[in-house]
Amino acid sequence: MSLEDVRRISVCELKAHEARAQALQEAKKLAASSEREGRELAESLKASAEKQAKGFLEDAEKTAAVTEGEIKARTAKECDALRVKAETNLEKAADFILERIVNA
Repeated sequence: MSLEDVRRISVCELKAHEARAQALQEAKKLAASSEREGRELAESLKASAEKQAKGFLEDAEKTAAVTEGEIKARTAKECDALRVKAETNLEKAADFILERIVNA
């Protein structure tokens, strides 16, 4: 093998080594970039999910407040009806007692 052949081989090996080093460096940059973009996407999705969850919670609280108001109104109405009935029964009981006393 001639000296020129050895030089050509050395140059080719050097170029191959440089190409490999450059490819490795580019792969590391790509991996770092992908990891950064993945983190940014995850943070964005997390923020979006938190915002959506907050909206769901607010909607649930509004619905609960409306339902609470309806239940309170219905309960107050039922209590009023029971109070009227109790007052009527109280009058009947008083009349019954008076009648027993008078007829005794």
